[in-house]
Amino acid sequence: MILIVAALKAELLPLINHFRINRKKYFNPGTLYSSDSLHLLRTGVGVDNSRKTLSEYLEINQPEKIINIGTAGSLDNKFTIGLMTEPSVVCNEKGEEIYPKPLFQDQYTFKKTRLITVNHNVTTREQRDKLKNDFNADIVDMEAFALASISTQNKIDFHNVKIISDNANEQTT
Repeated sequence: MILIVAALKAELLPLINHFRINRKKYFNPGTLYSSDSLHLLRTGVGVDNSRKTLSEYLEINQPEKIINIGTAGSLDNKFTIGLMTEPSVVCNEKGEEIYPKPLFQDQYTFKKTRLITVNHNVTTREQRDKLKNDFNADIVDMEAFALASISTQNKIDFHNVKIISDNANEQTT
């Protein structure tokens, strides 16, 4: 079975609708939407919510792979809103790194990026520039590193696809 994980229901909704998934199970603070062959897990926003929800899910399920989808903020103007990326490195603010597996054999399907997961919204140019410079990061989110870390600990293949939603600055809400 494949598990697709996102922070928000809005990020999973196209898949929920496409596959006509209507079975739900609640994991505090997340929700599992499931069919016989596909599980979609909404974790809630942030490192703590994603860690808690995925850990609880894995206590009773063992997927063959985990695919984290969702949005990320751009730390570099060359990564524009709407661009689909596949981070080849996911790091955290401690400098730890995890290398997700490519989603497809053709590793050039999506733009390769370096993603940093943070514990707070990035809403100023100063925060944005500091993350870009200190971690050589291209994009930022609030969940991927926790999900990748748990996947790695459980020896489950981890894949990551992000769409740029904002420029990680004062206009980010």
